[in-house]
Amino acid sequence: MSARLFRLFLWCWSTIMLAAFGIAVLLVFEPFQPLPVESEARYRMLQGVPYATRFDFPVGWPNAKGYYDARSFGKKGHMGSDWNGVDGGNTDLGDPVCATADGLVIFSGYSGPGWGDCMIIAHRLSGRFRDRQVESFYGHVQDRFVQAGDRVKRGQKIGTIGTAYGRYIAHLHFEIRRRPWMGICRGYHGRREWWYDPTRFILDMRRQEQLAKLNSKRKTEAR
Repeated sequence: MSARLFRLFLWCWSTIMLAAFGIAVLLVFEPFQPLPVESEARYRMLQGVPYATRFDFPVGWPNAKGYYDARSFGKKGHMGSDWNGVDGGNTDLGDPVCATADGLVIFSGYSGPGWGDCMIIAHRLSGRFRDRQVESFYGHVQDRFVQAGDRVKRGQKIGTIGTAYGRYIAHLHFEIRRRPWMGICRGYHGRREWWYDPTRFILDMRRQEQLAKLNSKRKTEAR
């Protein structure tokens, strides 16, 4: 009888350990909720994304003062900008990361050893015929001060520069995506047309904003 009880105990203990291991695997390898896959759900989410008219740099706000682009867009398939402090090394560790524009946080969390913690913010741009969505991506952050579903303002502190838990020298990997809903993907990619050059995009959006203000002023004066 004691042998049967012992075997039953071993079976129960093994089942519990296997269940615990399964839960641990899920937490490690699927630490974040996937983005919506249905077009209707995506459309509903877009309706809650605030309009963005001006874009600023995410470090050294608003003009990247004290930073340089150590690995620029398109270099060997790099789909973002790696912003480093001008003093080098880990001197920028813990420095503020700011939202590039008004938007809605659609992801904030751990995304694997390659990225560490990161955030994705959706931005709504007004169009002549229909609105369109772009996304900003912030990788290797140390601290996150926003969660999915939060609305953010341009220049708002959303996190700090990190190292992906010691994997890299401190820097911010920053992307502007023209093809939304890609979620977590590689920092190097062959489909360059799915991304904007972040620096060029920010400067172009600023010029468009200035032109819109100038045209509005001219219309007002002409009345």
